[in-house]
Amino acid sequence: MNERLKPHLINLLFEEYKVSSFLWKLMEFGVTMERLNINNYQIVLDMIGFPADNSFEYDFVPSQYVKTPDSYFSRDWLENVFADIAMQLSENSQIILTESGLKIKAEEDEMIVKRALSIHIDWLFEQWKDLISDK
Repeated sequence: MNERLKPHLINLLFEEYKVSSFLWKLMEFGVTMERLNINNYQIVLDMIGFPADNSFEYDFVPSQYVKTPDSYFSRDWLENVFADIAMQLSENSQIILTESGLKIKAEEDEMIVKRALSIHIDWLFEQWKDLISDK
């Protein structure tokens, strides 16, 4: 893993975490916002080297395939892990809207979130190594 790149990846995920957490809090009050997509997680996966998600190109019928085609790649399993982490972390922190953007209210909560995101980045690099070693 490129250690110089890691803080930037953490910051990208942190920004996505803050926006997602803020939107989840708004949804609790019945506020829905459409077309507000933050794609930082996809950018992080691209920077690490994961293949693009091409699962939309395949319409699997179980009887058609005995095995998944080699060209198939879905990022869902990676995205789901991040979503679970973000949801768990957002339950314990308060996101506030300030003039300079979204902030986590307690500084110690920000450190906890960034530590968890750092661990997640390490996990992503391990998954990527496993993926390329299988080929």
